[in-house]
Amino acid sequence: MAKDRFGCPNKQKSREELWRTLSRNLHPPLAKVAIFPGSDRYELDTILKLGYRPENIYLIEKNPAIKAIFTRRARNKPLPPPENFLRMYASKAARELRQRKIVLDAAHLDFCSHCESGEMFSETQKFFKAGVVKNNGLVALTVLAGREHDVDGIKGSAHTFGVRG
Repeated sequence: MAKDRFGCPNKQKSREELWRTLSRNLHPPLAKVAIFPGSDRYELDTILKLGYRPENIYLIEKNPAIKAIFTRRARNKPLPPPENFLRMYASKAARELRQRKIVLDAAHLDFCSHCESGEMFSETQKFFKAGVVKNNGLVALTVLAGREHDVDGIKGSAHTFGVRG
């Protein structure tokens, strides 16, 4: 069986610290948040433990296989409603949420498994430009997983990232 790189203790500790930090400035039961869930429930379970409500959690994942695996692994556990699972890129999800008149209090855009795609900075920029995060909202961005092979290529794409609040 393949090693679970997202369930390792260091990744979980980082995830918990990140959401505890974000939660200091939010009211979890009412906060609307977005995450990239991946195929396991690690981040979802972390934020549920902190008091975030499933109906206010939006899951963004472009890969249909990941959504299927995630849903299958969630049997008998709380899940956001199906309409909160957005199977698309972050930029398109942001536009979709704005069309629904949903404004996020916080988001964690964890590009860890997509760092080599060359899309993370342009997707982040488009996500912000969509206006889906409220003015004093919080966004955590994870771009390096510690296993990247083309660090120079990743740094080279950074010039496209420029966001103003």
